[in-house]
Amino acid sequence: SQVLYVKGPLDKEKVEKTFHTLIRRHESFRTSFPVIGDQPVQQIHESVPFQLEYYQATAGEAPALVESFIRPFDLSKAPLLRAGLIKLDTNLHIWMLDMHHTIYDGTSMVLFIKGFLTLYNGEDQLPPLPLQYKDYSHWFYSPEGQETMQQQHRCASTACAAPCASLVSTCRPARSMRSSKLPGIWTRC
Repeated sequence: SQVLYVKGPLDKEKVEKTFHTLIRRHESFRTSFPVIGDQPVQQIHESVPFQLEYYQATAGEAPALVESFIRPFDLSKAPLLRAGLIKLDTNLHIWMLDMHHTIYDGTSMVLFIKGFLTLYNGEDQLPPLPLQYKDYSHWFYSPEGQETMQQQHRCASTACAAPCASLVSTCRPARSMRSSKLPGIWTRC
């Protein structure tokens, strides 16, 4: 879950439209896990309903709204994400984002934020995605993926960082949440 203060004006309709665009773009945001028999099964939907939760509140009321925003997901129903805005003032909002851990990780969050900012700031589209989650999942369960994961596990458990560098060459530390393209400054609560 992410809860951020947004300082500066914010267009609620534009925020909601941006979420709709990202949900259409990423299969993981249109994924549910219904139980068939006794096994959960990944199901990717063509479209899913989404509505931005929006509140106007005082600073004193905001903590209770944030606390009630974080709640369990029904894994059988997509999307496994929710977003909300609390308008405290014309130039101060609280942006809330809650995604189930089965559909994103830290790297996904960085990519999500970058895509969100790009679309919110007026770009009509993002570059095509080279892969979707199902591509990663297919690789992960393949013999090649399993071997790579075993190598990473061996390296992590034996602390042989230098030989493992090639296995994690695409990893980078997350960047700051600060953005000059969104009015105001994003800061973690």
